[in-house]
Amino acid sequence: MLPDNLGYLFDTTLALTPSKPAVFQGDTVLSYAELDGRCNRMANALAALGVGAGDRVALCFNNDVRFLETLFGTMRLGAVAVPLNIRMGDEALRYVTEDSEARVLVASAALAERGRALAAQIPAIEHVIVDAPASEGALAYESVVAAASPTRARRATAFDEICMQPYTSGSTGKPKGVLLTHGGQIWNTDIMRKALMADDTERALIAVPLYHKNAMAGAVKPFLLAGGSLVILPGFDALEVIRAIDRYQVTYLTGVPAMYKMILAEPDALAKHDVSSVRYAVCGSAEVPDELLEEFRRVFGAPIGESYGLTEGGPVPIVNTRWGLKKRGSCGLAFPGCDVKLVDE
Repeated sequence: MLPDNLGYLFDTTLALTPSKPAVFQGDTVLSYAELDGRCNRMANALAALGVGAGDRVALCFNNDVRFLETLFGTMRLGAVAVPLNIRMGDEALRYVTEDSEARVLVASAALAERGRALAAQIPAIEHVIVDAPASEGALAYESVVAAASPTRARRATAFDEICMQPYTSGSTGKPKGVLLTHGGQIWNTDIMRKALMADDTERALIAVPLYHKNAMAGAVKPFLLAGGSLVILPGFDALEVIRAIDRYQVTYLTGVPAMYKMILAEPDALAKHDVSSVRYAVCGSAEVPDELLEEFRRVFGAPIGESYGLTEGGPVPIVNTRWGLKKRGSCGLAFPGCDVKLVDE
C-alpha cells in the first residue's frame, strides 16, 4: 500500500526489513530504521522551531544523506521542501530562496558558510541549521537532530497538498517555483519503480546532484519505494564511480551521456575493478549515441534506457521501460495517465 505522504515513502520496507541498508555513503551505512528515525528527528526539530504545514524549508546541500533526512523530515510535517540548485550564482540563489518564502534554511557542511551568508540577506528566514559547529546565529545540524525524538505521530495528508517546490533552471527568464504534490509525486515514483523494474535487490549509484530530478526521480524515490539501497557519492568522478560499483556491488546507474563516456574512457580502472554487478542504466538530458549504447553494453553487459523529464512536468512523463520493445532515438513511452503533446515551435 502506498503512503499518503511522500516523506514516508519507504513504509513497506521499514515494516518488513527495518535493518536492511537504505543508504551507503563512504563508510556510513544507514538502515531503513535508522533513516526513518533521523527523518523523524528532523521533523520534530523543525516543528520545535515553529515550522508547520505549508511552511517552506530551503535545502542548501551537496550530495549528502542529510539532504534526504531533511527532505523527508520536512514533508512529514506537511511543510514544503525547497531544494536549492547550488550551481546557481549567489544572486540567483538569493532570488530563489527569497521567492520561495522559506522560513528555515538547512545547509550541508560543505555549504555551511554559503548558507549562512545567503540566509543573512533574507529577512524572512528565521532559523539556519548547518552541518557545522553552532555560530553566528546558526544551529548545529547534529545537535538539533540528536536532541529531537526519533518517533513522531503522523498527520493525515491530502492528495493535493504541496510537498516540494523545486525551481526551473531559469533558461528563459527567472527560475520558477514548481508546486509538486504528495499524491502526484507518489504516483510518479510508483510508476517509475514499475518502469525500471526496481526491487529490493537493487543498489542504485547516485553521482548526479541530489537536488536534481535525474537523481531524485531516476533513483532515490523509486528505489526507496522498492526497498532497494542507495549509494551516494559526493559528486561525479569516473574513477570513483568505477570503484564504488565494485565496492558496493551497484546494480543500477543514472546519469547523462557525458558521464558514461568518461566512465568508458577509463579502460584500466574498468579492467581492475569488478563492474559485472550492473544490470541497468538510465540516461537523460541528451540523446544517447548508438556507439555509446554499444560500448556500454560491451563493457558492462547491461543496457541503457533513455528517458525524458522536466521539473514542471512532475518530473518524468516519458521513459524507456526496462522491459518491452525499444525504439532507438526515442525517449520511450508516455506513462499511463499522462497527457503528452508534441508542439512544433
